[in-house]
Amino acid sequence: MQGFCIFGAIAQFLIASLAVMQICSEYGTRMISTTLTVVPRRLTALLANTLVIAAVPFIVGTTAALVSDVRSSPCLNRRGWPMRSPPVV
Repeated sequence: MQGFCIFGAIAQFLIASLAVMQICSEYGTRMISTTLTVVPRRLTALLANTLVIAAVPFIVGTTAALVSDVRSSPCLNRRGWPMRSPPVV
């Protein structure tokens, strides 16, 4: 169970690093002035950045989970560990 906590901490660190890199690159390339000119309300720009930062890890994580499920199910079923429970009527 402790392994899951470590992987969760690593995932949070990577997502935070992604957020910092996106914001710093926007300031570093001076695109923030364009962003604030087009969208003068800072809250709207912040929410848009947050949406992008949240969407990328969600899509990558969901895709990775689905791929790992599809790839591991046949192997685990052969070893007697069914991944899917029988349907409940």
